[in-house]
Amino acid sequence: MRKVLDAFAVLSLILSGSIAGAGVYAYLYVTNPDNQDKAKSYVMKQVTDALPGLIKGSMPSIPDISGPAIPLGSDSSDKGSVPGLPTALPF
Repeated sequence: MRKVLDAFAVLSLILSGSIAGAGVYAYLYVTNPDNQDKAKSYVMKQVTDALPGLIKGSMPSIPDISGPAIPLGSDSSDKGSVPGLPTALPF
């Protein structure tokens, strides 16, 4: 039983050491200015390649013909009046 516990302790030490070593390596890799420049250029290239397609797909189509900005009443006697709006200003 003692040998099994010792094996688990050694494996735990190896695992903890490798996690700590990977963390230090990742920190040093990310903070290196050369690697930061590489990452920035990679991201900018990806964004530059994807941007025209994203903009083109998000633009709405413009209609060829449009109607009036505010629809007028169907009765010819009230030309210029809009239903629900007062016809004269109160002041």
